[in-house]
Amino acid sequence: MCFKMATLSVGNEDSDDHRPVRTQAGRGGGLGRDPVDLSIREERPEDDISIRHVNEVAFERPQEARLGDALRVQDAIVLALVAVVDGRVVGHILFSPVRLQSGAEKFEGAGLGPMAGLPRLQRRGIGSKLVFEGTRRLRVRASLGDMTCISAATPRTALVR
Repeated sequence: MCFKMATLSVGNEDSDDHRPVRTQAGRGGGLGRDPVDLSIREERPEDDISIRHVNEVAFERPQEARLGDALRVQDAIVLALVAVVDGRVVGHILFSPVRLQSGAEKFEGAGLGPMAGLPRLQRRGIGSKLVFEGTRRLRVRASLGDMTCISAATPRTALVR
């Protein structure tokens, strides 16, 4: 079964880095009682330790962090974003290349995963914002054709066109 994913445009579409989002508790996706500035930007080399920490504590095991490390070493990342609050990485999402073929039909796209957030900030909309911003950026990059996004994290497959 395929679902068309909605995207949320955050910030200026011409900029491809550092998109501030203002959230507040009680208004969907809040991060606590007080308003918090959440920025989503592409990961940087200096984020490696923080990204590893977020993945390890979110999954309570090191495998997902190792997967991200292996994809980086193999230069097999289409897009990787971090969510930042108060200068600290609190969430991470990674998309890697995927090629599928069914008979004569071929798809090239991006697989989503791993995606992680600090447990104390989960269920507050950060992961959704990472997915929305990631798929928005993938659409921009693939504006000359279709971009297929496959999530390895759920039993459903989501096609983004």
